[in-house]
Amino acid sequence: MVVFLDAISYVIISIPLFFFAIPTDTHKGESVIQDLTAGVKILKSDNYLKILAILDTSGNLFAPFIVTLLLPMTSKYWIKDISKLAMNLDFSLTSNTLYGFLSALLFVGTLIGGITFSWKGGFKNNYGNLTFGYIGAAVSIIIVASVNLYIGIIGLLLSGFVVPFVNATMYAVLMDKVSAADQGKVFTLYNALSIGTYPVGLLIINALGGIPSFQILLIGGLVNFLVSSICLLVGRISLQHC
Repeated sequence: MVVFLDAISYVIISIPLFFFAIPTDTHKGESVIQDLTAGVKILKSDNYLKILAILDTSGNLFAPFIVTLLLPMTSKYWIKDISKLAMNLDFSLTSNTLYGFLSALLFVGTLIGGITFSWKGGFKNNYGNLTFGYIGAAVSIIIVASVNLYIGIIGLLLSGFVVPFVNATMYAVLMDKVSAADQGKVFTLYNALSIGTYPVGLLIINALGGIPSFQILLIGGLVNFLVSSICLLVGRISLQHC
């Protein structure tokens, strides 16, 4: 059933491809390595692009904290709160069911965040969007660290809610500050940082395996908050000198 629903969702997502033309990139690089090298050179020439790279790297380093630790938090802490409610309402609930529900909340939060992002004017205030998005992501990890289920739910919704503010704004800024001929090279570098740091985050979680899940979340959230705050402050200063 899960695989079937996945297949249906991919079919629905693919429908627009039959109605909208996708522009062809005429600025093709010779190799991935050369594109990465060119992207690094472009980043060196712009302080604000460096800040965005650090923010993106940090965000993807700590993103797996919530996704990976959601299961142990569910089975060890949150199931206790929902079990009390289930007993009072005379129905049974397993940790698997609760985990599926909480995982879905991340998507629900992203959906609400995307609608809110558009309703609030989208890219009218890119720096404000980045500040809200990255600080919100760090705070959401800290909130999810609560062993109380209902507080954890707020953190999960917030975690999904800030995704559009982070992703959409970052790429909008890159498109605005980087020439069309070089965008592919810079995007290649940013994607490499995103993909490369996610498994590093998993390794960090593994190295901290002896520490309770909620403490790992708290540590990750606080470090992410510190990195994001410093980067956004330096980024504001960089923007004022552009």
